[in-house]
Amino acid sequence: MKSVIFLSLLLVGAVTYKGYAQQSQAPQTEQRGGGGQQGRFRDMTPVEASALPTSVTNYVKEKYPKAEVRRAMQDADKNYHVMIMADTTRKRLVFDAKGAFKEEMAMQGRGQRGNQK
Repeated sequence: MKSVIFLSLLLVGAVTYKGYAQQSQAPQTEQRGGGGQQGRFRDMTPVEASALPTSVTNYVKEKYPKAEVRRAMQDADKNYHVMIMADTTRKRLVFDAKGAFKEEMAMQGRGQRGNQK
């Protein structure tokens, strides 16, 4: 009887270990949302708000006159990602390398993506 219990526990342990090993070898995907913006923006270069193209700052001033630029980044394709805060509304604005507007995303919680416009 002891040997049956021992073999059962050994089998459960082996199956559990195999499942864990497969999970740890699975490719890691980029995290979005929940953990903040670290995963998405880790590979971007920070940009000072004063260094943004004039067309970007003019767009923000015209469309969101009370907004504050909280963060600006530039991705590998040289697109600008500008995070703004207007009252309680958080948005991410994306501009191409020349400063032309591309898209707007509402941000929810701590950096989670919302609706795209």
